Amino acid sequence: MPPPPALKKKSGTKNPPMFSQEYLIQNH
Repeated sequence: MPPPPALKKKSGTKNPPMFSQEYLIQNH
């Protein structure tokens, strides 16, 4: 499930993408 647009907007270079799909994929 892709994160909502609001969450995607918040997660960027400044904030750690903890709930980002990319973050999960990289850490799995």
